[in-house]
Amino acid sequence: MLELINSEPNERLDHISSSDARSDLSDASVHKDEKPSLASTAIIFATVFIIGSLLVVQSGVNITLSKSLNNYFLSSTASFVVSCIFTLPFCISGPPLTEIRSKLSKLPKSTLAGGPFGAIYVFATTIVPPILGFAFFFLLVVLGQLVISVILDHRGILVEQRKINANRVFGIFLTVLGVGMIQFIGSDGSIGNDDYSPIIVILSIFFTIGCGCLLPVQAILNGKLTKELTGNPIRSALVSLVCSIIFAIVPTLLSIIWIPVRYEDLGWWTWLGGIAGALFVGAAAYFPGQIGVAAFFVILICGQMACALLLDHFGAFGFDVVSIEWYRVLGAVITVFGAFLVRSEFNIRDILSRAIDSLF
Repeated sequence: MLELINSEPNERLDHISSSDARSDLSDASVHKDEKPSLASTAIIFATVFIIGSLLVVQSGVNITLSKSLNNYFLSSTASFVVSCIFTLPFCISGPPLTEIRSKLSKLPKSTLAGGPFGAIYVFATTIVPPILGFAFFFLLVVLGQLVISVILDHRGILVEQRKINANRVFGIFLTVLGVGMIQFIGSDGSIGNDDYSPIIVILSIFFTIGCGCLLPVQAILNGKLTKELTGNPIRSALVSLVCSIIFAIVPTLLSIIWIPVRYEDLGWWTWLGGIAGALFVGAAAYFPGQIGVAAFFVILICGQMACALLLDHFGAFGFDVVSIEWYRVLGAVITVFGAFLVRSEFNIRDILSRAIDSLF
């Protein structure tokens, strides 16, 4: 197209008059405006829901591996290595590695921060759920995601600016309400596992919210990495995972010095948690461009909430059993709806105004 614009007028006219050129331009136009079909969208939604569920399962698998190795950091780093191994076969096609290395050297270093952010989040999913429980942990992660999303949008940081409004504030309120319903209704009012001190529990809560804040930033940075680096979300996922490993090496080595490593074979499946991480990093770099950022994160949250409630209900991975009750399900639904209000352009005030006008 640039050659067409920069060519001489006669050359340009001859080029446009050729039937091959017209066909190519027509095909390009159709491809540009093409949107996923209803069936494709349904498949993408189901895939994102499953990946959201697998992120919760990954947490339980990594926790089990940490028990097997007697080291939280080593199990998280092992998870990253598995993610890389899983991703490598899908990176055969595309630009040569020398070209990627050249592009990497020209990118701002901040573009690669998605890897360290992912490492911090995986550390949290391995350390904190035994303290807070699956459902409460992932609810706090969702809360952190929504709060930072509103701030980034309002300030126009990394994304197009979208001013905060009553609709989005109400969505945050609903999310907090959903978290409260799941954690406090029907309970004795205590927070977290009784085996841990209140200070540890409080620090875990704030740490979890902070880690939730990292996820949208990681997704944005990995999306930019995909665009600037290769156009291939799988290759950008591999780069991000390698950055995660590099970031995790130092704390892992220090933890090995302080905490003796022992190995207890608890099953081959304990090494597979990294697959879910690889799927999420690749999905976060690709699917938002297909169905929109709002839809991606809302469906992802649905998967996380559903799986977290189920794992708590069955006491999976050695956790205390917390049965599914109506108020926990309602709290999860309210949380998802709050996330929908925050992430979408849906304006509940306009809907209510139209409803009132239609009545009167």
